[in-house]
Amino acid sequence: LLFPYRTFKGLDERGVFYWTLFLLYILLSLIWSSNREYGYFKLLLFLVKGYFPGIVVFIVFKIFKKFAYRSLIFWGVIYSIVLLIYGTYEYPGRISLPGQNPIWTARSLILFITILLLYQEKSRLLVIWKIVLLCCSIYLFLKTQSRGPLIAFIFTWAYYIINKLIGTKNGGLFRVKLSKTILTFVFLISFFVMTVMLLSFNQSSIFNGNNRFAVLTNKNLLSEDQNFVSRKIMWKEALNKFYNSPFLGVGAGGYSFSGIDYPHNLLLEIMSEFGIVGLILWGISLYSSFEATKGDLIVQMLFLETIFFSLFSGDLGGNYEHVIIGLAALAKRRKV
Repeated sequence: LLFPYRTFKGLDERGVFYWTLFLLYILLSLIWSSNREYGYFKLLLFLVKGYFPGIVVFIVFKIFKKFAYRSLIFWGVIYSIVLLIYGTYEYPGRISLPGQNPIWTARSLILFITILLLYQEKSRLLVIWKIVLLCCSIYLFLKTQSRGPLIAFIFTWAYYIINKLIGTKNGGLFRVKLSKTILTFVFLISFFVMTVMLLSFNQSSIFNGNNRFAVLTNKNLLSEDQNFVSRKIMWKEALNKFYNSPFLGVGAGGYSFSGIDYPHNLLLEIMSEFGIVGLILWGISLYSSFEATKGDLIVQMLFLETIFFSLFSGDLGGNYEHVIIGLAALAKRRKV
């Protein structure tokens, strides 16, 4: 009754129903929220940036039965060119498009890099172009100095490598096709080593400022990093709100703490604002989408990366990427 997933041909997918149920619970939680204004705003962002675009992609795929990865690569190229030409340093030492937070720039670049790594081209000329684009994208990403997306990228590819090594379909550790796995591993190590080498750059470096990646390899710097320290306080407050209202949560927008509207961790945000009920609905939605990604490695990796993104920055409305990709993945499921 809540969603007619059997009444419209093409939308007969239980995963869409789960996402819609989660959406409706967010709406319901506004009843007991102490900050309904921000709750409405968050819900609007979730709808406009995540849910509705995801439904559109879902329907389009149901019609055309194909994901156009070349189109995504094309838009990634355009985005990189625009960033190279018009990129600014409104945040000291961090490149981004005018008016854009560097972390969103970094997220876009990480997703673009992942598609380039996984999308296979038979033409040698196109392979060469992919390598050029990869180098350019990695260079731009490092200039954003965004740590969360870097960690998300490493975690996701660690999952990929482990899955390749011990996945049941590969017959165990020693029967895996090691060529691609080793190449991927070498790339990841090179990527990380490159980042560490850049830590020694001073203020006259290409980053035009102190390197934010340094905290990832220096415990003392991490303990003094204001970004990290403030997040620990926000995460603790989110847990406190969850403990005080574990079942239903404090409602959409109800997290507000010392002028901060969200804890920069989507998992903790959902726990604090929507409680166990919201956490279960969100978890079921994620699981249904993840199961649907198993037929497409690119979609699966993008979905995992967007989930990891959400653990380091943004709120429910800002972390819309995982909703779009999650709904898009459901369209690829053969059997409902």
